[in-house]
Amino acid sequence: MRYFLSIITLIASLPLWAHSGYDVLATKAAQFYERHNWASASAMYTLMVDERPSQSSTYAYAIVADGMRHESVSQMEMMRKAMANHVSFDSIFNQVATFSYQLGETTLYEDFLLKLKEEEPWMERTIDNYLLQYYTYRSNPEKMIEYSEKMLKGMPDNEGFLYTLAQGYLLNGEYSQAVATYESIITNNPKAYQALLYLGNFYMYLSNQGEEQCQEKAITYLSQANSLHATPFVTASLTALNQ
Repeated sequence: MRYFLSIITLIASLPLWAHSGYDVLATKAAQFYERHNWASASAMYTLMVDERPSQSSTYAYAIVADGMRHESVSQMEMMRKAMANHVSFDSIFNQVATFSYQLGETTLYEDFLLKLKEEEPWMERTIDNYLLQYYTYRSNPEKMIEYSEKMLKGMPDNEGFLYTLAQGYLLNGEYSQAVATYESIITNNPKAYQALLYLGNFYMYLSNQGEEQCQEKAITYLSQANSLHATPFVTASLTALNQ
C-alpha cells in the first residue's frame, strides 16, 4: 500500500517538474536574448520547442536569434519544425516581424521571408503577400508596385492590392499610372470612396492650376464621394468648383 501511494505521488508531481523545467529554459532564453547572446538564446529556444512544440512565439524568437547570427539554415529548420507541428505560419511571420522591429533590425524579417520563399516555393504567394505588407510599411514604392502586380496576377480585381499599387505609383511620382489605377477601382466598384476622393481632389488641384477641362471631372468624382459620405471639406470644395 505504501509503495502504491509513493507511485501515485510521483506521477502527480511529474507535470510540476516538467513545468518548472520549461520555466527555467524560458528564463535563461530571455536572459540570453536580452544580452544579445544569440547562440545561447537559440539553443534555449530549441529546447523549449522540444518541450512545447505548439508555442508559436518560441519559434519566432528562435528565428530572430538565428537571423541575428546569420544562420539561415537554422531558421529554415525551425520553420519546418513549426509547420510539422501544425503551428500557424501566419502567427510566426507576424511575431518575427514584431521582434525584428523591436530590435531595430527590420531587414531581418525581409531576409527571412525571401530565404523561406527560395527554400519553400509552394509558399511563394503567401510570402509575397507578407512582403507586400512589409514594403508598404517601409514605404518602398518600387517594391510596392512590383509585389502588388505579382498579387494582382492571381486576383486582378482585388481592391486592396489595387489601392496599394496606386499608392506605390504616387510615392514613385507616377501620377498618370496612379490615376489609371484609381479609375480601374471605380470601374469595378463605383462606390469606392477613397478612389473617388483621390480622383476628385487630383482633378480639383489641376483645375485650380488653370486646367479648366479638369473642373468637370473634379465635380463628378467629388459629388459621387459626397453622396456616399458627406463631409464639410468635400461640400466646400464642390461649392468652390461650381462657382
